Parts: sequence; structure tokens; C-alpha cells
Amino acid sequence: MSDFKKRMLHFGTPALATSFVVVAVTGIVMFLHDGAASRGVHELAGIAMVGAAGLHVARNYKALLTYRRRAFYLAVATASLSFAFLGVGRGGLDAWRMRVEHASLVELAPILNETPVRLVAHLQDAGFNGVSPEASPAQIATASHKSSRDVLEALVVTAPAISQQTESEPRRIP
Repeated sequence: MSDFKKRMLHFGTPALATSFVVVAVTGIVMFLHDGAASRGVHELAGIAMVGAAGLHVARNYKALLTYRRRAFYLAVATASLSFAFLGVGRGGLDAWRMRVEHASLVELAPILNETPVRLVAHLQDAGFNGVSPEASPAQIATASHKSSRDVLEALVVTAPAISQQTESEPRRIP
């Protein structure tokens, strides 16, 4: 085996670990923020990760063959590949966020322990346009030329403050 090939194979595992860290960090940034700036880095690191994984597998081929004899490892490998290649769509917390973005204020009010009328008033006071009890945060964001995240933050972060200020008022569902 040539020196170049040995060096490339030796480089595979550290490159895989590094690209994994970059993909993980940029993925978290994209999840917590809009992530437009980190998307390019995330995608490039993902491509680098595929190449590094190939080098890692080539270097550790004999050791990986021993795992195939163990049914548990085979099941884990099969499940991992299924998720990687077939995809799981936009699941987890992101799917929950998407459902919340498209739910009406009437549907969100009980979750936030508020009345739809007070949520509407709060969003109007915060400067959002197109606010009605039947509107969703996504619709309100579009009408206000803002992101859905801005509307959700206004609802989730500051709605409890409204409740504390007006605790003595009776709550009525319209």
C-alpha cells in the first residue's frame, strides 16, 4: 500500500469526527434560528462527511466485518441506513413547530392559557397585521412581512406576561 493511501486512510476517522461536529453544530443553529447563513456550511460539511465516512469504512473494513456476525449490530446498521437514505421527513420538534405555525389562534389559545381575543389584542399591540382569531401565526407573519418565528416568540414569550398583568380579569372564551 502506498504512503499516500495510508495517509488518506489514516485521515478518514479524524475528518469524519470533524465533519460530524460541524454538521451537528450548524444543524442546531439552523433549528434554533432561521439558519440561512449556516445552510451552505452545513451542506458542504455533509458532503465532506460522506467522503470521510468512505475513508473511515475503508480503513476499518476488517473490524466492521466482525460486526456483521452480531445480529444486534446488523439491526442497528440497517435501521441507521434506512433513516439516512429513506429519510424521516421533517419530524420531531420541527414537525410540532410546523403544526403550531398553521394552527389558528383559537386553537392555540388553550395551550397558551389565554383567550383568542387577548391573543389578537396582544399581537395587534405588538405591531402585527392581519390578526384575527381564525388566522394562524404563518398567515399573520406573511401579512406582517415578518417570520413565523417572530409571531411565535410574541405568542409564547410575552403571552404569559399578559396573563400576569390581567390576572384579576375573568377569562371568557368568545
